[in-house]
Amino acid sequence: MQFEKDWQVAEVLREQTKGISNVTVVEGDVLKATMPNFNKVIAIPPYYLSSHLTTWLLERKIECAVLILQKEFALRLVASVKQ
Repeated sequence: MQFEKDWQVAEVLREQTKGISNVTVVEGDVLKATMPNFNKVIAIPPYYLSSHLTTWLLERKIECAVLILQKEFALRLVASVKQ
């Protein structure tokens, strides 16, 4: 299942994945959608969504997540806590 918020991009993705039985393109907000059970995630979230998506994923029991993140967000994610 692939989520895409932009309807025009969703249309292109549907066309490109037509005939691939294990891919479903869903137009909408992944954080607000009713999700079926899943255990793997591959995502390239935009910067504004990265923090919410990472937290959302950590709250679920998933086997594997592959995220391509913007460098600035990744650096914040691994930064030490300031005291």
